[in-house]
Amino acid sequence: MVFALIFSSRGGFLLIIYSCLYENNSFAAGAMIYVVVEELIPEMSQGEHSNTGVVMFAFGFTVMMALDVALG
Repeated sequence: MVFALIFSSRGGFLLIIYSCLYENNSFAAGAMIYVVVEELIPEMSQGEHSNTGVVMFAFGFTVMMALDVALG
């Protein structure tokens, strides 16, 4: 109720916040996946090219999500 009273005159502000909600959540989810893969799976970050494992994980995850949407 207080939130609605404070921002009732700024309906445009709320519209912008609510319209960006999905994009912000997807960015946060991607950042969390990166942190989990980079920091919690230490075998992927060993050696000279430490980003190769993370990039391949992201590529495989993207392919599996595309297949899930296409075939599911």
